[in-house]
Amino acid sequence: MLTLENEHLIATVAPKGAEVQRLFGKHTGLEYLWGGRADAWPRHSPLLFPFIGSLTQGKYLLDGKTWSMGSHGFCRDAEFKVAESGPTSARLVYTDSEATRSQYPFAFVLEVGYELVGDGLKTTWTVTNLSATPMPFSIGAHPGFSTKMLPADQFSDYSLQFSRPESLQALEWNEPTLLLKRSVKDYGVSDRLELKHELFDAVALVFEGIQSPVTLKSRVHGHGVRYEFPGFPWMTVWSPKGKQADFVCLEPWFGIPDYEDGPFEAKAKRGVRWLEPRDQFKAEQRWHVF
Repeated sequence: MLTLENEHLIATVAPKGAEVQRLFGKHTGLEYLWGGRADAWPRHSPLLFPFIGSLTQGKYLLDGKTWSMGSHGFCRDAEFKVAESGPTSARLVYTDSEATRSQYPFAFVLEVGYELVGDGLKTTWTVTNLSATPMPFSIGAHPGFSTKMLPADQFSDYSLQFSRPESLQALEWNEPTLLLKRSVKDYGVSDRLELKHELFDAVALVFEGIQSPVTLKSRVHGHGVRYEFPGFPWMTVWSPKGKQADFVCLEPWFGIPDYEDGPFEAKAKRGVRWLEPRDQFKAEQRWHVF
């Protein structure tokens, strides 16, 4: 386990999945990440790669050949190598292997960088295509933030706040399959979304085109997290249905799960990005605590 620390924060990062497992505010005395619990959700902030969510029938096509892969890809359970580690920053690396090529026939390097900057944690992803052909991929974050930062907190004390009014139209799900329908549900135009467990009877809220940072904030004590994710096309909001869990996931994605009328050729999957041989893709996000 890697520990990063500055005057404001302590963060711990596990090489398995390059997953941040703790974010502690030294001045507030608060734990900002969900601690993980088997009966609700055992993870903290998994990395989703090379696909996001479920594939139709667990399959995708590549030039007519069928390949199989589990939900959210394989990186969240992979062992990353620690390439660099210092007091306030770390860089972890994962490369293709025989096991990955049996599901995803490409050579790649995925680098994940973490750096504490003031009251925030900056995350940087770099994907490099080492194959001789263009490589399709999606990538996304899945951090769970606590909605019980103080013992008396209730889930409904918290809201998501945007820096400007946003059109909150969520893609709809076929719940039994965890695949998307070709329809949306309109939550209106607003600069906030009040949290309640009933929101997630529809599985998750996949919003497209959110342009402003998202702030998770308690109306009771005013603490929370501001999430900056420039350039990400989708922001998904999730908490497990029926669990009454004390966390909410805020998930910026490059890519989305399959629609229910697949399986699809990779080139036809909505949101999939293509990386030319030897090219790199980079993305950055930041969490600020208060």
